[in-house]
Amino acid sequence: MNLGDHTLLLINSKVSHSHAESGYNQRRLECQQGVALLQVVYPEIRSLRDASLEQLETMDNPMPETLFHRCRYVIEENQRVLKAVEALEHSDMDLLGGLLTASHEGLRDDYEVSCPELDYLVDTAISLPGVMGSRMMGGGFGGCSLTLVQRDALAEVRQQLVSSYYRSFGREAEPLEVCLDDGVRLCS
Repeated sequence: MNLGDHTLLLINSKVSHSHAESGYNQRRLECQQGVALLQVVYPEIRSLRDASLEQLETMDNPMPETLFHRCRYVIEENQRVLKAVEALEHSDMDLLGGLLTASHEGLRDDYEVSCPELDYLVDTAISLPGVMGSRMMGGGFGGCSLTLVQRDALAEVRQQLVSSYYRSFGREAEPLEVCLDDGVRLCS
């Protein structure tokens, strides 16, 4: 992955994932229930990756609101992943940053796995010069944010996020610059 003049900054919020396991299992169950409802109208759908947003939105019998939101997030996230691949292939960091931020908004609003600290880190990051986009990482309910930032703005963004986070939450955030490599390989 070539980010050119950009890099990734991971910020550990130091918020424990105390609800992550139960929350993850609940979201998985809700998505399975959504698939079952979609299959009534669209029997070819085996998982949410087989469903389109149009299919979800035009069902004859609307599904419960919570299930709709969970399914919408997954379907939109699948579309964002494909667009992110294109953005990376074309070195379009503006598009990639927008996709990261849209992903966080979906995680926060539709999938409901964020927390105030992660929302703060993402919202603060995207307000800073040189930041292309940001989202929470992992299973949710705590953990880290991931921010796409112009390399020449990295030090300032890191300092701003850590200091403003401490002022707001009284907790030290841990910044980590992500170093990309060619992937797993055998070292002799």
